Parts: sequence; C-alpha cells; structure tokens
Amino acid sequence: MNYFIRLTLLFILINSCVGDVNLEPIDKLIEEKQYDEAINHIRAINLPPFPDSILIRRLKQRELLARKGKFFSGLDTLFLSGDSVKIENQLNLIKSRINMMDSVNARWYFFDYYNNLSKYALLKSDRKNWIWNIEKLEHLPTSGPDIKTALFIDAAFYLAENGDFENARNWLDKSLRGIEIEEGNIFLERVYKKYMNGKFKVADSILYQNKGSLTSFHWKRIQFFLNLYTDSLTLQNRFRLW
Repeated sequence: MNYFIRLTLLFILINSCVGDVNLEPIDKLIEEKQYDEAINHIRAINLPPFPDSILIRRLKQRELLARKGKFFSGLDTLFLSGDSVKIENQLNLIKSRINMMDSVNARWYFFDYYNNLSKYALLKSDRKNWIWNIEKLEHLPTSGPDIKTALFIDAAFYLAENGDFENARNWLDKSLRGIEIEEGNIFLERVYKKYMNGKFKVADSILYQNKGSLTSFHWKRIQFFLNLYTDSLTLQNRFRLW
C-alpha cells in the first residue's frame, strides 16, 4: 500500500467518532463500477477511537478493489470491443505502470494483469500462453480467491481434454486447496480427504450421490470433472505438491 493510502487511513483513525459501519453501500458502488464514489465513501467513514482490526482490513480490501477496478477499467472496455491491437498496447502500458509501483503494492496489481493477459491469450486462441499466465498468477495475492479457483479448474479441464492427466490432476489439486468448505459440511470434507488420499473414485461417488446438494459452482464443476476423468487420474508426482 502506498504512502498516500496509509496517510489517509491514519487520518481516518485519528479523526474518528464512534459509530457502526455499513459496508454494503461500498460493495454496491464497487459492483456498479463506481470506483471513485466507493473510495470517497471509504474516506468519509468515521471510525471509533479503537476500531476493530477486522473492520480496518475489510475497508482496506475494498479500497484496493476500488483502486484496481479503476486502474483496469479501460482494459475492460477494450475487451468488450475485441480490438486485439489496442488490448495489447493497453496491457503493455499497464505493465509499465505497475513496474513503477512499490513491490508489495505491485503484487496485487500483477494478479489482475496476468489474469487479463490470460484472457488476451484466449482471445487469440493461444492456449500455451493462457496456461503460462495462469501459472504466473498462482502465487500472487488476490482479494478474489474464487478467480484463482475457477482458472485452476479451467486449466484442469483443458489439460485433461488433451490427455495430460498428470498435470490436469495437479491443477485440480490446487483448485481444491483453494475452496473453503463450510463448517459442518460432512460430505464435502469426506470428498476432500478421499481425493487428497488418491481415492478418486470414492470422491467421485460421494459427490455424485450428493450432487443435488451442491450449491457451489466450483464443486459442481469438480463433480463433472471427476465424473469424466476419474479413471484416468493417477497419483504420479503428487509428492511435488506436498
């Protein structure tokens, strides 16, 4: 986080008063891509003298989302147009701007950069670079972990469709590690344990028996993946991930 953001948050802390903070208006503004309004809303919040650290973290996360949304908004518009030349030029400009940031702040922006670079590769039907960019963003921080999970499952499907089951399972392993299992969801806990112990058919069977109870889109895709490819998965090179 740069100096200006830190100074702004410090000012809010020092000049605050007691009161509840409703984050829903901020979330709505970000969802509607009204990024400047979201940032102004955050700056205008009056916090208690000793604010909850979780609240501070949530406000920082939302400010980051708003700033990144604004930063990449021009690129989002170009993707809608499908103009590959302008998209590539914008991506190059974005990379140069991120390289000027401090390293800690840049890591958050580089996630979105490589995610957009992967979308650009798909636009050009360049699957090799698409996978390469997913690999680049794997270890970068993101405020939207669901994005990583979805991309990892995409990669698993693509590799399995092309007969590379070892690497397909590798990416499915990573996706499963990123999915939160709701406390008390016994059958999903069993699926996770069976899968990670190499009991792919058992994991597939449990998911199939409970597929009507699956609410997560990620789990639905994993169930479909296992239904298609369980017989082809092996534990070969699993040790590399532990």
